[in-house]
Amino acid sequence: MDTSTAAPPKNPVVASPPPATNPPPAGNRSLVCKKDVLGEFDGDPGKLEVFLGRVITITSSNPDPYWEPAVVCCLPQCLVGDAQTWHVGLSAAESRKMTTVAEWCRIMRRRFPVNKHEQRQQAHIRTWDAPNETSMTYYFKKVQLFRHAYGDLFTDDAIAQQVISGLPASMRTVLRLPQEGASLEEVQDALCDWEPSWREDKGIPLVTKSTGQKEKESATTESEPSAKVLTVPPNRPPRSDLRSATVPTKPVAFVPPVSTSASVASLAASYDPTRVIPANGGQPRMYRRPDSSKVMKLARNCIKCSGQHFDFEHDHLLRAGQLNIIDSLTEDYPEVEESELDLQHF
Repeated sequence: MDTSTAAPPKNPVVASPPPATNPPPAGNRSLVCKKDVLGEFDGDPGKLEVFLGRVITITSSNPDPYWEPAVVCCLPQCLVGDAQTWHVGLSAAESRKMTTVAEWCRIMRRRFPVNKHEQRQQAHIRTWDAPNETSMTYYFKKVQLFRHAYGDLFTDDAIAQQVISGLPASMRTVLRLPQEGASLEEVQDALCDWEPSWREDKGIPLVTKSTGQKEKESATTESEPSAKVLTVPPNRPPRSDLRSATVPTKPVAFVPPVSTSASVASLAASYDPTRVIPANGGQPRMYRRPDSSKVMKLARNCIKCSGQHFDFEHDHLLRAGQLNIIDSLTEDYPEVEESELDLQHF
């Protein structure tokens, strides 16, 4: 019987333990998230999900372990109005818990609860405002409303049907999407492809923001002079100064007023019947001015006889026998036979 034992193998291979993944030392480096990147939240519950959705998306955009702490440090700077008041009033224990974006979202949803019934109602009644927004704007907002209102209760296919139901019937006919089984991607692609043709066929152009902005600026500019007249107080000395002292006034140069009658007299003196353009084809009576290349349009009747001619023409037309002043002055008065009246008491 061989009692010898096998010699141990030379140079045994020993599995080395995996390297320890220690977190990087604190203070080694840091990242900074700016307030402008995240936006602001004023405490309106209806705007909370939009704000939190942006925060979550930006946090997930950078896998660096230092990035989420940078976002958390920036979040208090994004709170204004009621949200800022709420955050300032937190206890020390509550503040110590808010060290992650997930914890921020949980606490803010609890402190700024939205009316779920109203939120879901808005999601269902949202329709496409074709004159003022593109179909893509409607699509994104409709999807956002349903996801915020229902979470995972509505599948993407169900949300796609809700997007289709908010379109006008003429647009649904153009898209020709199935009533069941259409995906959100198919709905989005169809809207992109057919919106221009639908607008051209129905004569519904998109009102651009630049046009509306120009109109708003124009309206603001036009209202500025009147606003200044109403709001700026008159620059006057105190009442005591008015009583005790006489303020010297500068001589004002005399500007002779423009005499309308003189202008009419000048045109009457140089009146030329060949310069008259009779009314025709919806255009009023006109007169070519002898002193310029401009043409005058008749905007009102003659002030002397209410005839359809210029004031400076009146005397010339009267001398030419083209006016019947007596008839025009008496045609509105009723007439009866004298025998029909009892005039014995007059």
